[in-house]
Amino acid sequence: MKHSFRTKVTAVFLVSVLLCMLFLDLVCGVFLRYIFIYDSKNAMISYAQEIETDMKNGSRNMATILKNMSDSYAITASAVDSEANVFFSYRHFIDEETKVSFLRSINLYNNRADNAENNYLFEQSGETKVEELIFTYKTQDGIYILMNKEIKGIDQDIKVITALLLVMSVLIAGIGTVVWSLGTRPFTGQIEKMSRITDKMARLNFDEKINYNSPDEVGVLARSIDSMSDELKTSISNLKEDIEKRKCTLRDLSHEIKTPITTIRGYTENIQYVCADDERVQKYCNIMLDECDEINSLINEMLMMSLLESDEYIQTSQKVTATELSHELKIRIGNEFAVENIAVEMENAQLFCNSVLIQRALLNFISNASKYGNKGGQITVKGTAEKGRYVFSVTNEGSEISDEDKKRIWEAFYKSDKSRKRGEGHGVGLSIVNRIAKTHSGGVSLESEGGRNTFIMWIPLS
Repeated sequence: MKHSFRTKVTAVFLVSVLLCMLFLDLVCGVFLRYIFIYDSKNAMISYAQEIETDMKNGSRNMATILKNMSDSYAITASAVDSEANVFFSYRHFIDEETKVSFLRSINLYNNRADNAENNYLFEQSGETKVEELIFTYKTQDGIYILMNKEIKGIDQDIKVITALLLVMSVLIAGIGTVVWSLGTRPFTGQIEKMSRITDKMARLNFDEKINYNSPDEVGVLARSIDSMSDELKTSISNLKEDIEKRKCTLRDLSHEIKTPITTIRGYTENIQYVCADDERVQKYCNIMLDECDEINSLINEMLMMSLLESDEYIQTSQKVTATELSHELKIRIGNEFAVENIAVEMENAQLFCNSVLIQRALLNFISNASKYGNKGGQITVKGTAEKGRYVFSVTNEGSEISDEDKKRIWEAFYKSDKSRKRGEGHGVGLSIVNRIAKTHSGGVSLESEGGRNTFIMWIPLS
């Protein structure tokens, strides 16, 4: 995956390591100088005490002390009197310039004795750039111990350490990233697998399982998903069986109802024939015949809805041109409606559909427009090919449809006008259109604005 979880985690780890090392490098660059100087000051104090003690004992270890100072801290030391006369020094040669610097340090020490730290005095030569750390200490015998250390060496050490930290940060980041990536691969791979399987579950495919039995949190999640998959598969299977049973019951019941209705209609027509002279009987017989027709119409619509929920109709789809469909539709419109106010315009295209169902959907649209549009208003039926689909639309003139009705108008038995009379429809026609569109992997929509209502159904071109 381009943006997989493991890639993101590895990237976060890499960035975190680099930021930490860069921060450490920055801290070292800023504070390491002060740490080194502080450590050098402590070393000078310690060596000064050691030198003073050795001087009291006859300076037997002085050479060793001076050598250790030079080897360990690159510190040079000398012991002089108040006139800068040297008692001993690590320097092999003391010139006049050196004596002058000694006298300057002694005078500075004497003039600033009240500001000295525990009788020690530190100074750093140079006004803007530190080059040398100078230490002055006066023993109880009046001897001055002078030490100095070049700061330049400290700066070089800091540069080396900083460069080393940068190299180490790159190596640690690289090695850590590889180790992290390899170490997190097992469980991030399982997360990717979970994502793929849950995506299949969303499409009601429960065949694949994760089967990851680790005791950690990822393993617990994997087992939960597998358990949920089994439960959903069982529940959906039971639900499908229950729906199929209900569909079969509805179809059987509808067929069973048609028989007694047909019988009632037959007897009613016979009564009407026998009692042809009785107006009262004729009136009641006409009412009974209308009710039988109403029930028959409702039963036929319920059977159509039931059949559309199966694959029976879509299996009979075939190739047909929009021109052929338009020709057949005009014939049926002429048989069922007044054609003066209905115009049919269809752009020719190759379709793969059940033409009988498509015509039924368009006739339902036209019937709906004829019943609830303006009386005698123009009804336009159009068909256009656009963006890989064929769009059928039926437009009529009438009152604007509310937003609430737009949302629910495709539901079965929904009637926007609660006072609608019997014989004006059962609220199933548009639901059948919606079902026909879905049977063809298409859809429906409604546009209502400015007194014009356009009912739309589309199906894929291929």
